[in-house]
Amino acid sequence: MVVVDDDLAQAKFAASVLSKAGMEVRTVTDPMQILDQLREFRPNLILMDIYMPRVSGIELTSVIREYNEFVNLPIVFLSGEQDTDKQVDALSVGGDDFITKPIRPRQLIAVVENRIRRSQMLFETGQGPQYGRCTLTQTQFLDRIAAQLSTDPMRTQAHAVLLLRPDQMHKLEGLEGIADLITELEEVVAKELGANDALARLDDETLGILVRRSNTNPIHDLCSRLHETVTRHTFTLCDEQRTLTIAIGMALAQKLGNEAPEMISRARLALQHALADGPGKTVTHDESLEKQLAAASEAAVAASQDITQILRDRLANDEIRLFYQPMLDLVDPGTEAWEIQPRLPTATGELLPLQDLRKEIERAGLADQVDTWLLGRALDILKQRRNDGHKTRLFIPQSAISLHNPDYPEWVSEELRDRRMVGTGLVLQFRLSALSHDLKAAKQAIGQLHAMDIRVCLSHFAEKSAAFKVLRYVRGNFIRIAPRLLKADKETITTVINEAHRANARVVVSNIDDPRAIDLHWSSGADLLQGDFIQQAMETMEYDFTQVVI
Repeated sequence: MVVVDDDLAQAKFAASVLSKAGMEVRTVTDPMQILDQLREFRPNLILMDIYMPRVSGIELTSVIREYNEFVNLPIVFLSGEQDTDKQVDALSVGGDDFITKPIRPRQLIAVVENRIRRSQMLFETGQGPQYGRCTLTQTQFLDRIAAQLSTDPMRTQAHAVLLLRPDQMHKLEGLEGIADLITELEEVVAKELGANDALARLDDETLGILVRRSNTNPIHDLCSRLHETVTRHTFTLCDEQRTLTIAIGMALAQKLGNEAPEMISRARLALQHALADGPGKTVTHDESLEKQLAAASEAAVAASQDITQILRDRLANDEIRLFYQPMLDLVDPGTEAWEIQPRLPTATGELLPLQDLRKEIERAGLADQVDTWLLGRALDILKQRRNDGHKTRLFIPQSAISLHNPDYPEWVSEELRDRRMVGTGLVLQFRLSALSHDLKAAKQAIGQLHAMDIRVCLSHFAEKSAAFKVLRYVRGNFIRIAPRLLKADKETITTVINEAHRANARVVVSNIDDPRAIDLHWSSGADLLQGDFIQQAMETMEYDFTQVVI
């Protein structure tokens, strides 16, 4: 391992303690030499100080994390810093643990050994530090995009997400060796990338690349080289030699906005056009593409394919897509909590924003049908997670229309019986204001759900006394704080949380998009935290809850 500290005495002390525990340790007192030392020594952990001349430990960690070969290398901060904001800052740039000085030697050894042991376990499953180019997961790719954009808010450089897929994959469906073919393509592509470019496997057929250059010209040059390199390469599939062409969809970061999910979504749309225009095409998401999408949308409307009809068709064909966002359970960290979010592909292939989807569902009068479809899917997912050994809690949005339907509880009970399940782990989420139509009926239905061991969450919960009266009356189990309350002062938030706890309800805080928000709401007594800073909603349930440090 490597100890990074500009204070030679402090560095030698930590090195001495860890060396006596049987570890091979190097000290680095000049932080500017760290990259050379990492490549020469290949450590399994970095013990990092925060305050150093020329570059801080936080800045240095940000630099290290930009190199694919070090993206999973454990970094543990050791500092006398007591300010929790600073500690959160350190963890938010890629730190794995924060140890506060003074620390006893035995404690230092225990923390380091534990972190190395966990890293080694990940390495054995292919997720730990592997030197050379590291292919990122979808989660890591999203985090890498967000981190890169945050370092250049004024967009002084050109940032782009490239999505790459072989042309005419439908002709290869059913053949053995497709996975090996994509892996070989990944290796070919990686040779053309720079040291700071990020490569990710986004699904079984799609590679993602994050690049940053001084302007857009080198990015277009990279796309040309990728086409040429892949075309020249001979691939092996089913013991036969084949050539491939690829399609590339590109999304450039704009001066404002462009969060990670947006860039991937735009690159995916561009990729779809490249595949249609192919073979061997690159399409950039820009104003001209937006015009094509707008024209396609107008054509869809002219053909009477409005959102309502699309929703009906997608629902009938089981084509509504599900996204999953993890929720950090601060009370029961052994539970993996997720919110399931339905998303609707429109006629142009874009995903209708969640807020707009809810409005369209209500306008189309399909709330009850969407509720039953979504709950059925959620039960199947919950059962599979249990069978796989996961202790899982799923938050499922439902409408008050369903709750006020007298047949709804019995339908839920039948769905559980058909699957030979109990409701443990299921949390049905209803908007607080929508229950007021018939509070007596809502209370009766919620009581029946409780009898099945199903919990209920009241969303868009305000700080008004009437809200708490409803909470106590219907005996809700969770509340989800209203978005506007996220900007309230700590005293107001703490008051709401304490009042909810007195009503025997746990508190969910959503829209966490800043590391300081985690500290604020955790210290205010919140029970579950959720938001894009923790992880954006994705189409796979991929999140390592064991790595969470609060």
